[in-house]
Amino acid sequence: MVARCKQITLRAWLRRLNAPITGQTVLEIGFGGGATLELVQTLGGIAHGMEPVPANRAAAVGLGIPADQITGDLANFGGKRFDLAIYLDSFEHLLEPREHLTALSTLTAPASRALVVLPVADCFSRRLMGRWWPHDLDDHWIFYSRQGLTKLWQDFGWQCTGVFFPWKFISLRTVAQHWQIKTHRPMPTFGFGDVGIWLNFGERGFIFDRR
Repeated sequence: MVARCKQITLRAWLRRLNAPITGQTVLEIGFGGGATLELVQTLGGIAHGMEPVPANRAAAVGLGIPADQITGDLANFGGKRFDLAIYLDSFEHLLEPREHLTALSTLTAPASRALVVLPVADCFSRRLMGRWWPHDLDDHWIFYSRQGLTKLWQDFGWQCTGVFFPWKFISLRTVAQHWQIKTHRPMPTFGFGDVGIWLNFGERGFIFDRR
């Protein structure tokens, strides 16, 4: 269900942004179980991914992503050039963002594009919800303001050419799991089935173009 939700969400964003990826060489950073890489292939893109968790890399191979197009280290992609880099709730997990963007600069060229979706530090929902903000998790290392994220990417030759409000299709089971993490109390999921809803708690989407 989580995989299906990710695919529905990414398909909706690409359609809204009028960003077809047919024939493009696409790199996703932090692809999880590989569902979005599978969608990239379905839409005619050439899917590559960087993911630090070995089990997730194995899952992506099981979905049909060639093993030589998946790695745990961007250095293994030396010599490749990517048309589009995708970060779906992954950039906030990077402990060394400048080191990462330096590596990305060797894998992209002018006219390359990046799609970055992440929770932003200066959003209204964070101020309103405080410690109940669902993105305030242990492995979300860095929260960026919109200005701070834009400045960081500019330092590495990327210009922000668009910002959008990224509604995400999320299963009710996922909502229940977040509730359990925050409260340490189980929330019954009986009857939720495969029901999903569109939500956004303080996330923004950014389009960066390589100068």
